[in-house]
Amino acid sequence: MASPRGVAEVVESLKDFLKEGQAERVIGLAGYAIDEIQESMEQVDDSDGELYDVFERLQELHLEACREAKPDPVDLAERLFEREMESSFDAFYGAVERYAEVLGEAGLEAYRRLAEAEWAKVTASSSGTNGRNRYGAHSRLSSIMEALAGDDLEARVAVKSRDLSSADRFLQIAVLYRGSG
Repeated sequence: MASPRGVAEVVESLKDFLKEGQAERVIGLAGYAIDEIQESMEQVDDSDGELYDVFERLQELHLEACREAKPDPVDLAERLFEREMESSFDAFYGAVERYAEVLGEAGLEAYRRLAEAEWAKVTASSSGTNGRNRYGAHSRLSSIMEALAGDDLEARVAVKSRDLSSADRFLQIAVLYRGSG
């Protein structure tokens, strides 16, 4: 892996591609670079945060390229969902909200279908369980489901109710109800 400075130069090159009307190309290249950085982050000291800054800039560039290229919304939803679920460093975290404009109605519906299909596989956790599924994919999926719930209080409570393994989870539900009056 190149130095963070070298990777930053790649980001600048990708910005040039975007300015030259190569948005589709930038989507693929930025996605590839994000994957490579995620792999590298497990093996490098990034205590100064320089590599993570480049990582975030690549994610912004990916979004910008999607806005410009306007890829098929259903295909984009499938790719984003897969990447959000499999990311080890929260790449594409919150994609359903960040990419909502690009996804449009069709893409958001596809994202919802994918999330609900995975959500149906999640078993409810309760106090006394080992809570292994509370982290990783379960946590990302919970975040996605909460984002899809939007302002629907009961839908948000239903998501949070799937994991009642700690007192804090009950408190989060109470805070939601209190906040809604």
